[in-house]
Amino acid sequence: MNNEFHIQDASNIWNGENFRKDQHFSIIVLGFSIEHQEINLKKVLIEIIDYPCTVVFDELFPLEDDIVNKMKVIRINNTLITTINSKMQFEDIMPIIYINALNGMEIDIIIGREKKEIPFNHFFGNDLMNNIDYPKLNAEEVEIFLKITEIGIIVQTVDGKINTAKKLLPYMPADLVLNHEDSDL
Repeated sequence: MNNEFHIQDASNIWNGENFRKDQHFSIIVLGFSIEHQEINLKKVLIEIIDYPCTVVFDELFPLEDDIVNKMKVIRINNTLITTINSKMQFEDIMPIIYINALNGMEIDIIIGREKKEIPFNHFFGNDLMNNIDYPKLNAEEVEIFLKITEIGIIVQTVDGKINTAKKLLPYMPADLVLNHEDSDL
């Protein structure tokens, strides 16, 4: 099996909500072949993430104590919220992100506008009636919202550098092969 990825514009077909939004966010879906999935996911995320960023996930597999001591971490029941301030911190937490995603747990990575850190309390609670994961999080705070799943990444963004499938394409690692048949370009 080739080390493939596909990229699709989902702005017109995906209606999931993660936060209150009053403006249009482009939605792009990236999917990867099973082979080397963790490596590909890490390579792509490193290319498109800015720091600081906030990572929110259900803690299926716990973080090791030395990682927790290096980062600001809040636990609410089984939810873990942490701020990542560097590529080194991201590389420390990436195996946990991948294992959780592989086991069907979605992980959210949020990058604030103008590289501002978003307060943790903006990620508390959810609004099940309106299908909003973070009702305290406003669109004006968010530049890029990434949802990591077991099959790839859902990118919601207002960042003009990556707000279309074509613009996101250069951020893909050179060793990945584009599956043209399943992509929107």
